[in-house]
Amino acid sequence: MAWIGTTKTVALRLSYNGLATSDDHFQRKEIMLNALRQLNRVFETVTYYGDGHWDAVAAKALGWQFVPVGTKLNGLTRYEQCVS
Repeated sequence: MAWIGTTKTVALRLSYNGLATSDDHFQRKEIMLNALRQLNRVFETVTYYGDGHWDAVAAKALGWQFVPVGTKLNGLTRYEQCVS
């Protein structure tokens, strides 16, 4: 996500939209679950986009679909690759 504004306004927007970071927990799976919980919905499937090996490991452990992003994992490198 990208917004233009002061740090204060961006922080306020993020507080409404939810944000999960390593400040919430030290385990990647727990950070990811925290982000999901903030949505207050139940989903049939979850797809996680990540750029690191540990993103893939955590997504698999949670039973989530994983889409690699970036050159490190030979993943998506352009937005157009995500859209049909």
